[in-house]
Order: sequence, then structure tokens, then C-alpha cells
Amino acid sequence: MSRFGDSSTEGSVVSRRIQEDFGDDVSVLSTTGESSWRITIFKVALGLFFIGACTAAIIYSVNKAEAKRAEHGVNHTKGFLPYDLTQKGEGYVHIFMQSPDYRVNNTPTYSYPVEWLQEANNKRIMYKVGHGEHLQYALYLTATAGYNQTHSGCSKIGMVYDDFFDAMGLKYVQLRTKEQIKVDEEMEDAYVYEGEPTSTAKFFGYGPSLVRGYSNIDQDRLWAFELFFYASTPYFKIEHWLPEMGANDESSSVLDAIPKECLN
Repeated sequence: MSRFGDSSTEGSVVSRRIQEDFGDDVSVLSTTGESSWRITIFKVALGLFFIGACTAAIIYSVNKAEAKRAEHGVNHTKGFLPYDLTQKGEGYVHIFMQSPDYRVNNTPTYSYPVEWLQEANNKRIMYKVGHGEHLQYALYLTATAGYNQTHSGCSKIGMVYDDFFDAMGLKYVQLRTKEQIKVDEEMEDAYVYEGEPTSTAKFFGYGPSLVRGYSNIDQDRLWAFELFFYASTPYFKIEHWLPEMGANDESSSVLDAIPKECLN
């Protein structure tokens, strides 16, 4: 006999008490196992929840970044000087030559009227310096062809639409500040851009050392740009001021402006 009494009797008493207190379907062993499984399932579910939340956050961030890049693409990359625009207008180009003693030259050596007609969607531009008998030259550029008209005639050249903006140093010029400038006798808010041009920037064979540009706040008009040159070049500064630049509704086409002699 056990010191605790008859084992069979004790077992029947314990079993009967458990059944009386908790019912026939409950046992001490099954309760412990079920609790462990519930904790495991809860941990797995919690882990899946956090994984799902993190995945959703990553997808949202990527989509937001893509949308922002797309918006910048439509607006010609807002942090840089806008140049690939559909616009037309007139203005002046002022050419400042280096002074013999390399002092700052505030008086333009040459000034010419400029006519600008641009179609960004079709990649076409007409850039005309001078008018009539005072014409210096006129460039008619498309995505695949270019023509240069002077007093001596018109000839096909290797420059095309994208090359023009490379040569002018207008690509990748960063936004720096905002200020007011005089546009067509009115003071207007403008964005100011400034930076070193790429190595492809050349004006009559000379590369500028600095480019400064101005656009309207909507960044759909190029109002002005300036090219500054090293002292070792003949040029000090070349300014383009285009205060009358406005929207081109594409009723004016570069193709219509190309002289017939250029196409013959």
C-alpha cells in the first residue's frame, strides 16, 4: 500500500473531482497544450501583420517617389533651368568682349535682336539673330536635321535640336534662388539658376565658365540666360534677354519658317 493510500482509489477520486468541477471534456494536459498552440498562432499572426505593414509602407514609398519623378518630368525637372519648352518670343542678345586690361566690361560691344520659336513636342527650334539686311544668322533645327541661314545663303549643318541646348550651356543648370527681375517694363518674380556648364557648351568655339538663367515661376518660360567666359577667351559675357517670351500655341511652326533655299 502506498503511503498516500491506494493509487487506484486516488486516481478515481481526482478524475471524479475534475469532471465535477470542469465537465467531461476538460483535462489538465489538454489545457496546457491548447494554451501553447494559441500563443504560437498569435505570434505567427502578429509577425505576418508586421511583415504586411512593412511591405505596404515600402510599396507606398516607391509609388510616391515614382509619382514625384513623373511630376518633375512633366515640369522639366523643377530643380533645373527649363529649356525644353513650347514657346516663342523676341528679345536681344548682348555680346560683351573682353577689355584689353581685363576689367569688367559693362557696355555691350554688339547687340542684335533675337527671334525665338520653339516646339518642344516636335523637337524644333528657330533661333534668328538680326533681321532683314542686318541678319547675322538663323538656325532652323529639328530632331534630325539642321540649317544655317546667312547673307551668303543657307546650308545644312550637323547641329540638331538637342545640340543647340548643349552648345548654349542650358542643360543641368541648377535652381539657386528666387528674385524679382524687370520683364517687359514690369517687375516679375523669377527663379534664378546658376552653375557650371557641361563640356559640350561652346559659343563660336569657346566654352563658358558659368551659366546663369532666369525663368518665370511656373517654369514654362525662359526669360533670360547669361554665359560668362574665362579671361583667356575673346568674350567676357553673352546675354540673351527675352522679355516677350510667351506660349507657342503651335499655330506658328518652325517647318513653315524654314526658307525654301534651305530645303533645295
